[in-house]
Amino acid sequence: MTDSDRVFSRKALISHIIAGYPDIDTTNRLVHAMADAGVDMVIIEIPFSDPIAGGPEIKGVHATALSAGVTTDLIFDSLVELRSTCDVPIAIMTYFNPIFVYGTESFVSRCVDAGVGYVIVPDLPFEERGELKPICDEKGVHMVPMVAPTYKDRMESIIADSKDFIYIIRSEDMAGFPDGFIHELGDMADLVHAAGLKCIADSGQGEAGSVLEHVDGAVDGTDVMTLVLRHGRDCVQFVADYARGVRTRI
Repeated sequence: MTDSDRVFSRKALISHIIAGYPDIDTTNRLVHAMADAGVDMVIIEIPFSDPIAGGPEIKGVHATALSAGVTTDLIFDSLVELRSTCDVPIAIMTYFNPIFVYGTESFVSRCVDAGVGYVIVPDLPFEERGELKPICDEKGVHMVPMVAPTYKDRMESIIADSKDFIYIIRSEDMAGFPDGFIHELGDMADLVHAAGLKCIADSGQGEAGSVLEHVDGAVDGTDVMTLVLRHGRDCVQFVADYARGVRTRI
């Protein structure tokens, strides 16, 4: 059974955390606890100096982790250690600059060594996928495409180039789209499903159930990181209890 078969054997609960906040030991304990609580996949984000996809609070988390000395190598080393006791599917999220600086082939090789099956790069446009995707394909790591509201033909092109699942970016701007844009979550998910693929989307605050009416996996980062920020190193049990409750409800 592949990681994707495991993740999508049911409606998937996917947790998103930022590595190294409040420290790398807490990150590993969180992954263990969430896996035990029924989380189907964990997205671990590498801290970066300019995380354009996050708000001010999340940017502060990135800055704090970096100030504490968290590095890409430290994260990969900790994942190698984690893999001896935990086999939950893991995706790495990062911006392209850290990958480029690290070296694309070296980065993907380290993903393989650490048992990371998926890479998500929010700022790598579809047209620039050749910078990374061929190396991922060669080494058996899935580069997860992200698709925001867009025209149908562009979305179909992104879907046609994918082999596993799609990360749909939800938008609350219900009035500002050009004519012809596919922007409703259900409509976007229908296009993915018509191609025989799975899709995931952010759940927002407490919305996993409603999101899963359309997609195959709900990514819960907002509520999880709120608990991490509130409780610091004592967050692990709070996050585990929360995840267990969500898993029960969906």
